Amino acid sequence: MPYAVNHIHLKSADPGATAEWFRDALHVTIESDVVRPSGDRFIRTVALGGMVINISGPRTGEVLGPADDDAHLGLEHFGVDSDDVEADIARLVAMGAVLK
Repeated sequence: MPYAVNHIHLKSADPGATAEWFRDALHVTIESDVVRPSGDRFIRTVALGGMVINISGPRTGEVLGPADDDAHLGLEHFGVDSDDVEADIARLVAMGAVLK
C-alpha cells in the first residue's frame, strides 16, 4: 500500500524568520502561527500542491544543536518542481541559500 506524505517538520531557532523565508522563496502560505502548551512557536505552512511544512522552535527548556548544511542524521532535503531551475537557484542564492 502506498503512503502519502502528510507533512515535513523543521526545527528552527527562529521559526518566524524561517517561515518567512519559505514564504518568499517557495511561495508557501502561512496558515497558522501559535505558541503551543509545550512552549514552542509552531507555524504551519502549505506549499503549492498541498505539501505541509511545519516549522517550530525549541520547547520550554529544550536546547537544540546548531544547524549546518553538511550531511547529518535527520532531514537531509526535500525536492521541489521548477519550470526554470537555473533562475530559481539564482533567486534562492540571492536570498541567502547556500549552493554546494
